[in-house]
Amino acid sequence: MKYEWEKPDGTKVLIDHPDEIASFVNDLVSRHKKAIEAGSRMEAVALKHHIDHHRHQWRWCMARFFSRAQIGLEERIYQMKLTLAWWKELATPEEKGDGLSEAQRQIFKGVSADLIPNSWAEAAAIIDANPDFQLPSNDIEKEIEYLVGKLSTTRSCLQMAEHLGKKFVGGEIPTQSELEAYGLNISELVGTYDCAGL
Repeated sequence: MKYEWEKPDGTKVLIDHPDEIASFVNDLVSRHKKAIEAGSRMEAVALKHHIDHHRHQWRWCMARFFSRAQIGLEERIYQMKLTLAWWKELATPEEKGDGLSEAQRQIFKGVSADLIPNSWAEAAAIIDANPDFQLPSNDIEKEIEYLVGKLSTTRSCLQMAEHLGKKFVGGEIPTQSELEAYGLNISELVGTYDCAGL
């Protein structure tokens, strides 16, 4: 996803992440502080104007950032729930019926009708060929427990993304600790995460 940023000279550029604006604004804030200390009132006023302008742009970019994050997290939660239901079914020792189970029907939802299998065994073979549903190890109970924990973390991230997104849309800038808390949670899912605050 790209974000449009109007730079100080008026040119509009596409950037990869709102952090690029945040870093620029933080530099302006540092210059503003030095201008005040030096008694350069006009310099300070001019810098304050640019700080407000670019902080406004950053806020709207962050609102879009968290809106997109919510979509991604909702999709991930949906996939996790499908995977969890399937793994739980595999862990159940009961005899499987001839037709598709409820978990299998949900997994094949949206697939062309002529491609949907008729038997549980055939459906299982197709599902197991999809990396999204493959077990990382033979310890199914351990993998279910791990996925339950990851699903909980993902739901927590979604709630935080919704909260932060609403703040940005409402014109409020979240605290650095709020952004960092989201970053810590999201890093558990994606490995690394960086989000500069103002």
